[in-house]
Amino acid sequence: MVRGFEDEEITHVEPGPLDPVRDIEIILTELRKKDLARCDKFIEANKRNVERKVGGKELAFELEVVEKCAALLRGSDGAKPLDVRAGDWSVKEIEVLNKLLFLTAKPVVFLVNLSKRNFVKKTSKFLPKIKEFVDSLGCGDLIIPFSVLFESELLEAEEGGKKDEYLADCEGAVSMMPRIVHAGYDALHLIHLFVARRCGGRSD
Repeated sequence: MVRGFEDEEITHVEPGPLDPVRDIEIILTELRKKDLARCDKFIEANKRNVERKVGGKELAFELEVVEKCAALLRGSDGAKPLDVRAGDWSVKEIEVLNKLLFLTAKPVVFLVNLSKRNFVKKTSKFLPKIKEFVDSLGCGDLIIPFSVLFESELLEAEEGGKKDEYLADCEGAVSMMPRIVHAGYDALHLIHLFVARRCGGRSD
């Protein structure tokens, strides 16, 4: 989640003006560094064994996949660094990736926290820049704009029995929480499981 609104009363860890794209880049860079360190450790531990034919074809293939990951994460041959999920992977390669559990191989949903005003008005100077950057990653990641303040006030209004009045005052804006929850379930490949239990007393 990144902040997509300016507020002088809210401090930011990075100096200078608010820049959500920069914030996303920082997060992704740190995740890539973590995955790259894991790649380097795997390569260092197994390359000599593969050269000696220890571990057979299976280890040799795993090493090949990890080296491909490292090239993506480093951005070899002048290309910019990319996440593991941005690679073109075969079914067999994906089986290897599933065992290694790289952070950047996981699906991502970008939540952009807007001010209440921008959320209600459906406008933000930051959203087009965020979309352009996310699209450049080539992973088809989902972007969901929402407002923490709107959601908080909506919850209070609902608890006070004034939900309809609040939404009317907000020009018909609706909660994004259902969409966020469904996006999370889809990204994690989760499903709801409803269990029906038959109740009844025993008759004598």
